[in-house]
Amino acid sequence: MLTFAGTVVVIIAEIVMLSYDMTLAKTIPGWLIVYIAVSFLVYQILDTLDGIHARNHRMSSPLGQLFDAGIDAPLHGFLKAQHLGILKAGSSMLGFSYLTALIVLLLSKTLGKFLYRSLAYVLH
Repeated sequence: MLTFAGTVVVIIAEIVMLSYDMTLAKTIPGWLIVYIAVSFLVYQILDTLDGIHARNHRMSSPLGQLFDAGIDAPLHGFLKAQHLGILKAGSSMLGFSYLTALIVLLLSKTLGKFLYRSLAYVLH
């Protein structure tokens, strides 16, 4: 549940950012950049604490790991959109190149992790 709570914090930050600029090409306020950074920090902390808590209380399961990877993967899409908004690169070639590079990294890391945990859940 901690991972889910952290995800909600990041999604709220995304909604607030998009309410300022849907194109991701304008300057967003400084306080919003700080809020986005804090929301990501809160997500990382809650996600880590959730994993530690599950392992310490022997509540870790393949389904829980699958849920964690299933939350992490789409959340990275929100984080990349926030990066583009901060860089004001939503409609430029820089934004396209940045997003393409991050998608490749995202797919290699989170999709691999998700598939590994999915197979581990199915095989157990």
